[in-house]
Formats: sequence, structure tokens, C-alpha cells
Amino acid sequence: DRSDQDIKDVTKSALALNPDFVMAVDLPDYFRGREIGEVPDLITAECLAQGMNAGQILRATSPLAGAKAIVDQLQDGDLALLLALSERDEIFELLA
Repeated sequence: DRSDQDIKDVTKSALALNPDFVMAVDLPDYFRGREIGEVPDLITAECLAQGMNAGQILRATSPLAGAKAIVDQLQDGDLALLLALSERDEIFELLA
């Protein structure tokens, strides 16, 4: 039950790490009354407000799909921080 401001604040905190990309994903089991796309839209808007360009903000249909997209782009020496509330076992399997 996070407010819009809570989501914006968490996004700002993540952006303090100066990421090259941000992946925004809907979590259907955690909508808590929100509409599809609402949370990723908030994350996107905050990223843009904080100076990221649209090309740095990615979207996926699930945490696993997002993790796959990120992992596929990684090169030697890259660092990826994957925060996943669901599909963790599948993401760990992907990384193994």
C-alpha cells in the first residue's frame, strides 16, 4: 500500500546510485487497487523528472523478463542490481 510519493522517493533513492538504466515492471500480485502500468508510469515519470532520458528507462512484463533483458545486455565489468519481489527463484536460476 505505497503512496505515489513513496514510489517517487524509492525511485529517487535508486537513482542516487547513478544507474545507466532502470527497469520498471508491474507486479500483478501487488497491485493493491492500482491499475496495470500505474506504478511503472510513476517510476518512469520520476526518472524523467530526475534527468534520465526515455531511452534509459526500460519496461518488462515480469521481474523474470526484466532480469533476462538486463542480463542479456551485460558486458564484462558491468554491475547490475536486480531487485525482485517475485519470481526470485527463477531469477536465481537464470543467474546460475
